[in-house]
Amino acid sequence: MRRAVEIPRVAGPGAGPLAAGRALAFALALTLGAGAQAQGVEFGAVDAATVRVFAVQNVTTEEGRTARGTRVVAIPNMGHGTGFSVTGGDHLVLTAAHVVENALYVVVRLPGDGAYYPARVAYRDDERDVAVLHIVGDVPPLELQPADHTLRTRQQVFTVGYPLDASRRQAQSSRGIVGGARDDGQVQLDMDVNPGNSGGPVIDEADRVVGMLVAGGDVRQGVQGLALAVPLATLHDALREARLRLVEARVPGLPGDADEAARVIDTLSRVGLMRVLREASDVTEGTTDTQAIQEIRALDLPELSPDMKVFVAAFLWDAAQMLMFRAGDHVSPGTMPVGPTRTLAEELLQQASTLMRAAAQRDPTISDRSPFVRVVTGGGPALVSSEALRPFVDAFPLETAPPLPEVPPENWHWRDRQSWLILAGLGAGGGGLIGGTGGGGYALVHPLTPGAVVRFFGGIRLTPAAVFSLVVEVDLLITTKMDANYRSEPSTFDEVRSRGGGGTFLLRFHPGGAGFFIAPSFRVGGQRFRDKVYDSSTRTYRTRTETFRLIQPGLEVGFQLAHSDLSLRGHIGVPSADRSAGLYTIMLNLAFHIFGGGQ
Repeated sequence: MRRAVEIPRVAGPGAGPLAAGRALAFALALTLGAGAQAQGVEFGAVDAATVRVFAVQNVTTEEGRTARGTRVVAIPNMGHGTGFSVTGGDHLVLTAAHVVENALYVVVRLPGDGAYYPARVAYRDDERDVAVLHIVGDVPPLELQPADHTLRTRQQVFTVGYPLDASRRQAQSSRGIVGGARDDGQVQLDMDVNPGNSGGPVIDEADRVVGMLVAGGDVRQGVQGLALAVPLATLHDALREARLRLVEARVPGLPGDADEAARVIDTLSRVGLMRVLREASDVTEGTTDTQAIQEIRALDLPELSPDMKVFVAAFLWDAAQMLMFRAGDHVSPGTMPVGPTRTLAEELLQQASTLMRAAAQRDPTISDRSPFVRVVTGGGPALVSSEALRPFVDAFPLETAPPLPEVPPENWHWRDRQSWLILAGLGAGGGGLIGGTGGGGYALVHPLTPGAVVRFFGGIRLTPAAVFSLVVEVDLLITTKMDANYRSEPSTFDEVRSRGGGGTFLLRFHPGGAGFFIAPSFRVGGQRFRDKVYDSSTRTYRTRTETFRLIQPGLEVGFQLAHSDLSLRGHIGVPSADRSAGLYTIMLNLAFHIFGGGQ
């Protein structure tokens, strides 16, 4: 940890553990639009050499209690700061150490619509708050004044950086004067700076670097118009040590997926979490613009690393939370009114969950780095791990957030959730006979060749709660061309067919209130079988027809869609000597929602 200072530091992403989360948090909280070069403003060499620095750490959570339950919000800990390229031809960029503290990935983006490059940390000094990045790419460099260069009090200086807005395209300048030196060696400046400026160059009137900004005064504690900078000697020391480490091959290489991760990080920072949340909020008011949400959804790529999968999942998860909140402070899509908003929330949660499960399967330690994974996948609660994340929570407190305007029911574009519903549908698949031997009817020692099965059914679905529903069905079941062996001695049966009916009871469970369901089922009924029996003594066929009971436990999995249910169901008959047939069926069922009512 670095030394305590009299001026609380908040100018950059922060001053505590996991401090890189501060800048992006403030940037997301305060603005969304991409900063464009204003007409009539010319940007110079210093601006071209000053870059944005993004550092990905982990994803934590914040929990808020509502009347409907507990809402879990993802907190992407993604730092945003400033850096600048230096002369030497070795592709080095200086920035503040706390910008890249605990970073899993670091990305440097050039001004304007320029390129972005993955970066590795060649050197970091947490005590003096300076870091050196190495990139594989060209950035116009800045020249540093010599290490023994002396600043004067009241000398005019400037700082350049990307304050507040992580998606700002051009660096912004601030002017101040040198206030003096501190006991810890840092330079105090009389200058107003903002979150995101951390790591930016402090330059003199000759456009040469005389320091690097690392912190500003906390206005919430009455400190205004003050900033702290790393002196020139420290910057020269850091560059010398970084170059030595690179020559001696003591700098870890870039991750194998660095290029792909850089593209994802650049997209996340450009789109911005708050733009995604605002778009989700607008959707509940009847808009159809989901461009930002779809851009994040498109980042779901198989080659993503586990950590990047979790970051993409966090953006999708929070968008779904906003949809549920604006639709009536719901904490599960299952309690939302049926309609496109609920469908989108279900899809976003499903995609986020799938991404996190895939990340955990590839790297089981991901939940140690990102408590968000542990919470969502059922591993237990997690709290915000550092006060460095507090600005994000302060900017959007769950209890004190300004109320959003109510959306009138006529603009909802959905209908009420139905607590009861009449269904009608059909199923198709295959089936056959299994069971014991000898005299007990269609009861055999092993399955024989199956045949086609068709089913027509109707039923009612009762939904007393969002997480489960009850379904009762009656049906007509037809099988054709099954094989069987009626007695223990060999006989020949051709074109075994059956027709009958039954009733099925299912208890569907909806994990997380989502559209997916899994249901144990139980079917009882009767079936009349008809087949041809070959009589070897007379060398003739005779037709045989018999009726058997069906007792069939089973299992169903499927999806509950807006106007239909699609499921795969398997039943297996329980054969016995008292004329219960061992008929098994595996069918794909499509049930249409006819009409219903309720809350």
